[in-house]
Amino acid sequence: MSFYRERFGHREGEFPVAEDVARRSIALPFFPQMTEGQVAQVADELRSVVEAQARASVRP
Repeated sequence: MSFYRERFGHREGEFPVAEDVARRSIALPFFPQMTEGQVAQVADELRSVVEAQARASVRP
């Protein structure tokens, strides 16, 4: 969202629903020219994020 804040002068809180969704979302890169290595790297990073989130949600 920082691009739009800088470009158009928006401030935090102007779009509470979109900001909430953005906080809870993960954007995954994908494009036709991705190599198998790049796909593996994205999968590894995604796995790390999901595992970290699972560990955090289990803590008492």
